[in-house]
Amino acid sequence: YDGGDFDRAAALAIDPSTNVYVVGFTSGVTGYDWLTVKYSSLGVVLASATFSTGIGSEGPLDVAVFPSAVIVSGYDSMVRRRIIAYNNSLALIGQYQQGGSSDGSMFDGIIGDGSSGTYASSVIGGTLFVNHFDGSLVLDSTGTVSGNFAVSRQTRNIVRDGSGNVYVAAVEVSPARLVVAKFDPSLIFVSSRAMADHRP
Repeated sequence: YDGGDFDRAAALAIDPSTNVYVVGFTSGVTGYDWLTVKYSSLGVVLASATFSTGIGSEGPLDVAVFPSAVIVSGYDSMVRRRIIAYNNSLALIGQYQQGGSSDGSMFDGIIGDGSSGTYASSVIGGTLFVNHFDGSLVLDSTGTVSGNFAVSRQTRNIVRDGSGNVYVAAVEVSPARLVVAKFDPSLIFVSSRAMADHRP
């Protein structure tokens, strides 16, 4: 894919038909815009979509693929956490936004829940959040871990195990350490483990 100027990939996902969905940034009129591209397994572009609020730079950070939808997470120019849903042809079918410039946050990691819902992670005011959305992108549950987590040092590591438990990782800045938190499928906190930064 060549948007004619600056293009950069941020994440990718593969569907059961081995089509590849890549999300990233492309140059727009007022800054960087969201870009989602669908490729065949041979690298042929099958569809593409851009998103912009028309105000400034914004972009996606992660993508999850469902049988009938492609869910992309990131931020917009007003630094709102945003999720966009496309159908498999990359036509817009829904979106969710939350927050604003005062907390400077973004939906950083995203993963399906094994059905039609989605888990998304973010950091707000030093606290690590995991939100669950149903298939219509309605927020229906939230789990949190208090700490000194930094928006600028979020990780995109969010996974589920075979029992549906959710694990998410993020970096605290004071003290400097990596924290991995475990939630049950309803986002009730189960446990966490911290690993200190031992760099000299």
